[in-house]
Amino acid sequence: MALTKKQIMEMNKKWRNYRLDESTRGSDLYFVIDQLVNSMEFYSTERSWLKHMGKETEYPSQQLKKVYKAYYKLSSQKRSSMSFNWEKWLGKFGIKESVINEGPDADLYKAFTKVKKDIYNILKKYEKKSDTNVGFYTFMSELKEMIKKMGYAGSWRL
Repeated sequence: MALTKKQIMEMNKKWRNYRLDESTRGSDLYFVIDQLVNSMEFYSTERSWLKHMGKETEYPSQQLKKVYKAYYKLSSQKRSSMSFNWEKWLGKFGIKESVINEGPDADLYKAFTKVKKDIYNILKKYEKKSDTNVGFYTFMSELKEMIKKMGYAGSWRL
């Protein structure tokens, strides 16, 4: 089923206001996804898209060029959908999230990963003994409030 121009414009309008959550907004991968879903109609040529992506991301222009060409081979429904698995699709072209392996950011990530594993182990330990859903929700709500008071909470929801 082909979409009419009016339907496409309505879909674009709907997603134009979509914002990625705070934890991913600054990454190159999610910037590319945001541009593909929300802004392609603003680029008049392949060159203008490549130039902008080159300024805003660290991805090589050859990879981005392949993405641009393949993007227009997708159905219009996929092109305007945030639910489409963009990470997997972009991975075919070598467009992937970079991983921080050293420095304070890597240390912070390792610390959060340890906490995540600890929380998982605690939930597994008590899942048969108590209502872990209520306890976990209460814990996360309190953690969110504490983080908000510290000034770190963005638009993420519990």
